[in-house]
Amino acid sequence: MGFQLDPIDNWTFTFDGDYLNTRFYEVNTIPQANGLPSSAYVVGDPMDFIPKHTFTVSGQRDFSVAGKKGFVRLDYNQQGRETYRQRNQGPWFFSQSDIINMLNFNSTLQWSEQLSIRIFAQNLLNNRGFTDPQVITGAAARPRPRSIGFEFTVKLH
Repeated sequence: MGFQLDPIDNWTFTFDGDYLNTRFYEVNTIPQANGLPSSAYVVGDPMDFIPKHTFTVSGQRDFSVAGKKGFVRLDYNQQGRETYRQRNQGPWFFSQSDIINMLNFNSTLQWSEQLSIRIFAQNLLNNRGFTDPQVITGAAARPRPRSIGFEFTVKLH
């Protein structure tokens, strides 16, 4: 689901998001001799590696300086928890990701047709939580730390 709002000239606000309630509604298995289920899942378990929600809210202001076009943009994104479970390996084999909150800034000025200048800041909140539920296996990823930089782009024809 998403929408865009342009309330006044040169301003744009957007919202985009998803809500997913993924669950196993049927699991056909035969229990193992050791008493553990032969399936990694039971009815009602959420599906692995799928966040329950994600959304992005952003605001952008377009501008012009000395005839040069540019914009300033701020984005906030949140990704809900993802789970990972293997019941056939035991009830303790369960892990989940963190809720990830990201705030990003971007401003670009198109100096000429061939040259643009960009200032950016990514992960301003410096969120270093686990982005996926592989924590239990030691293979979970984390977002890049706060990054601030400048970028010059030159197009050669």
